[in-house]
Amino acid sequence: MRTKIIKIVFPLIIVALLIFFGISYIKKTEIYPPTFGETNWSSPINISRIPPPASFEEWKEIYPESPILTVDGNDVLHAVWVEQSSEGIKETLGLEVWDWRFNVKKYLSYSFNKDGVWSELTQLFSFSQIQPYYITEDKNFTKLALVSDKKDTLYLIWSLTETKSEAVERGKTPTTRAVISAKDINVFYSQKLKDGEWSEPEKIFNPQEEDQNQISQILLAVDSDCRPHIICRLPDYSIYQITKDKNNNWFSSPQTFKTQGGVVARPKYLWLTVDNNDTWHLVWSEKENRMYYALKPKGKDWQTPVEISQGKELHLGSFFSAVLDKEGNLHFAWRDTRAQGPNPIIYAFKLKNETLSELVYLIEDPHDFSGYEWGVRLTLNGNNFPHVIWIGEDTQIMYINKIKGGSWSESVAISNNLGRINREPYLIGSEEAFHLVFMSGEWTYGNIFYSFKPLK
Repeated sequence: MRTKIIKIVFPLIIVALLIFFGISYIKKTEIYPPTFGETNWSSPINISRIPPPASFEEWKEIYPESPILTVDGNDVLHAVWVEQSSEGIKETLGLEVWDWRFNVKKYLSYSFNKDGVWSELTQLFSFSQIQPYYITEDKNFTKLALVSDKKDTLYLIWSLTETKSEAVERGKTPTTRAVISAKDINVFYSQKLKDGEWSEPEKIFNPQEEDQNQISQILLAVDSDCRPHIICRLPDYSIYQITKDKNNNWFSSPQTFKTQGGVVARPKYLWLTVDNNDTWHLVWSEKENRMYYALKPKGKDWQTPVEISQGKELHLGSFFSAVLDKEGNLHFAWRDTRAQGPNPIIYAFKLKNETLSELVYLIEDPHDFSGYEWGVRLTLNGNNFPHVIWIGEDTQIMYINKIKGGSWSESVAISNNLGRINREPYLIGSEEAFHLVFMSGEWTYGNIFYSFKPLK
């Protein structure tokens, strides 16, 4: 009797275990594409087109990050992002001693969308490195910026950052990394003429020459003469202005901003644009409640910055999104970053020669998502009505817009099933549509997705 029971029960146990591990494997390996809800946004398209791995082997990663966008004068959309693949190699060091080494490849990828069709991917610049696991000296493409000019020439800048980190063990498994040091080696520049190829990278700035190891922020704008202008902010709050002279040579110069009280500015986050009259507009935040604005007319020096926050409780973090409209007015959106309580999404505007408007609380977010402050993005339609997205609960992409009459629409979730690495979505507007790119996937695998919202 016991033998019969064993013969019946044992196969059932085996089948149950196979089903259990099979389902676990499917859940672990199957990547569900993100979906958008019942809105006017298009279904997401996978533009990085990274194929899923054959199996989720230990220490194997492939994912993209940091997508950026620009639209040229013919309404062609251009996208650049960083892509990385990392595969672990188990290296035997002795009879029972082994360690992991990694074959890491990193490169900048480029694609464009013309008439609704994305081009084949182009690898712009890349490098490979073999590195041990426990102490890693890692190089990364960081701080990307991309713009186009009136001739549809593309301008791309980035920093090459070197980070040294050490694995931290939890139990028997090294699961996290502690950064020992990080430094920016150089700022690079490349351009692409219309229908041409990307130029070879040029080194245009080395922060170590200014006794600095890192760059906190890089800004890029192009004037009507098709000259690129770059601003770098360093950790000591100093600012360097980089541009080309009449002989097409790069030069950099320190730029000090003093407020009306003669106090030297200490910017925490900056935003830069150049309008159709070649006037530079620079906005920055200081501490958590101050925002300053400076102008530089064509051929003249920077004017004295003015505080536009006027004592308002802004609760700014390390980021805000800004847009200059056709009338010369500024629009802002950011996430309240108070450590305690809700972190609402806030909108404000600044008319010419005026200070910041009263704050509009778009949503009183009951959840603390201060870690996603970079996820807030703002753009305008042809009527200068603002449209805002942000990362909400369960890493959904949320959307709200201002409608006729001055009121705001209801906030809606335009995405579902984004996975774990949804950070820093990028939103811009054109004459035809709003364009959105974002990351979605798992910890070790993901893709860049694109969606648009027609304006007509």
